[in-house]
Amino acid sequence: MASQTSGGSGGATTGAEQPTVAVPLLNLGNTCYMNAVLQALAHAQDLCMAMDVEPHRASCPAFKANMKRREEKKKKKAQSDTTAAA
Repeated sequence: MASQTSGGSGGATTGAEQPTVAVPLLNLGNTCYMNAVLQALAHAQDLCMAMDVEPHRASCPAFKANMKRREEKKKKKAQSDTTAAA
């Protein structure tokens, strides 16, 4: 989820950096409910911090599968780059 700086036109500015807000997701049919849940979860800072700590990563099967997939992708890219350079 990308974020952008909010730029409200009202109110006094103190020169401090304004908080960022999420860019809205595109709704396709009934996906607005899913998008609302995803955005709510993404903005739950305590949940995000809990998911990002090492003990969770060590025991999370989804994290392990994603890391394995990323490593395989890197190997394939390195092989294709080597083949293309030859």
